[in-house]
Amino acid sequence: MKVMGVDPGPEESHLAYWDGIHVLYSRSYTNIDMLHILSMVEDDCLVAIEYITTMTFRVPQTVMDTAVWVGQFIYASRHRGPYTIKRLDIKKHICGRGNAKDTDIRNAIVGDLGELWSWQDMIRDGEIVRKKSGRFKGEPKKERLLNPAYCEPVSGDQWQALAVAKTVYDLIKNGGELRRWHH
Repeated sequence: MKVMGVDPGPEESHLAYWDGIHVLYSRSYTNIDMLHILSMVEDDCLVAIEYITTMTFRVPQTVMDTAVWVGQFIYASRHRGPYTIKRLDIKKHICGRGNAKDTDIRNAIVGDLGELWSWQDMIRDGEIVRKKSGRFKGEPKKERLLNPAYCEPVSGDQWQALAVAKTVYDLIKNGGELRRWHH
């Protein structure tokens, strides 16, 4: 079983494919491109989209825009019967508490999957050799899971997409409750 997790945004969204052991793919796309990707998801892959929940305070326009995109993503992937999951449920599943921050989620995933190393690290004779300088000037920080043969680079909000995929995968495998949309 593979799960494609989607972390939606007002203009750009993030996805990660998870098979229960490895990150198979992790990227960020414009929302228009994401619609196209979701409409062509493979038959052996489930779709999981983070869902926006009601809030008791005023929300910025970007949140409302994201909510509109969530609806469009659900529609685009309707042939796969996408699952939706609330951010609070993701936090509770990954971190064990509802007040977790994005960095807590990332750190919990890293704790489960293994230590990180940077793009500039090299493997020589099976050993990881660290470069003294971290990044090349002007290059964005990228991180990669320790097993380079099977894991895809994950960075920024792609960690949240991975959290969506990992949570839905675990809940399906363990018989947890999820909301699924059917056409």
